[in-house]
Amino acid sequence: MEENKWGLDLSRHHVCACPRCRRNGRDNSGNNLTVYGEGKGAFCWACKFTILSDEQKAERGLDIEGDYEEEAEVSTKEPITAEENAQIKTYTGTKSKNWRGIRDETNVPYGIRYSYDEETGEPDKMFVPTTIEGKLVGYKTRVFPKDFTNPIGVTGKVCDMIGQHRYKTGGRVVVIVGGEVDMVSAEQMLWDYQQSKGNQDWPRVAVVSPSTGETSAAKQIQAQYAFFNSFDKIIVGIDNDAAGKLATESIVPMLPKGKVYVAEWTKKDPNNMLTSGMEKAFINDYFRAKA
Repeated sequence: MEENKWGLDLSRHHVCACPRCRRNGRDNSGNNLTVYGEGKGAFCWACKFTILSDEQKAERGLDIEGDYEEEAEVSTKEPITAEENAQIKTYTGTKSKNWRGIRDETNVPYGIRYSYDEETGEPDKMFVPTTIEGKLVGYKTRVFPKDFTNPIGVTGKVCDMIGQHRYKTGGRVVVIVGGEVDMVSAEQMLWDYQQSKGNQDWPRVAVVSPSTGETSAAKQIQAQYAFFNSFDKIIVGIDNDAAGKLATESIVPMLPKGKVYVAEWTKKDPNNMLTSGMEKAFINDYFRAKA
């Protein structure tokens, strides 16, 4: 059996006891955890304990041979102050410089900012606003390539969805994607499509993302039920991988019945499609979302 710190057999697809649930006196039946096979990770349906797959480790720059479980939600407890926000604006700007294919004008309405490497002038850190009832309370930060461990202010599941502050009156369609980079990527591709059809006077399609990890997204989405119910159609477009599909299964029941559609992306996520020049495929996937 593959050696690991949980004492689990991760070499084959099977169902077994969740180590976190057992530690907390639960999972008496020993069937909460699904192991997906060698290198494919594992997920607990009860407590959301997640063992990262090799693909997820590679994306986060982690050692493939190491043992990693999903990081705990990290957030400070006090909302950001006006003085702290003003200080952040002294060393950040709104220009993405085409990082990951994202244009400057796509970032601005979301309030996303960047700091820049002193030598190259290229973005080295992303600051994504988090809000509660539309009021700024913090920034989810990302040190490139993928370090999320130093947020500012309040960033957890008590917050609104990222981007929610843009869409205060609801509308026709809202799209839920897995993260903020996918959020701006999807919004950009949808807006370009609208313009190509001469529909620039139409309202933009609303695109939001959780401020938490995929395994905690359902709780945050449940808390924003009224917001989602203000739209006629809700498209869930979380990452097209094992963890994303599990997250989708937990998210859909939290949303208003009769309004939910699921989009399955041709590649893993919207940003992958943007950077691969697959904008047309993304639009096709968007329109093919199934109830």
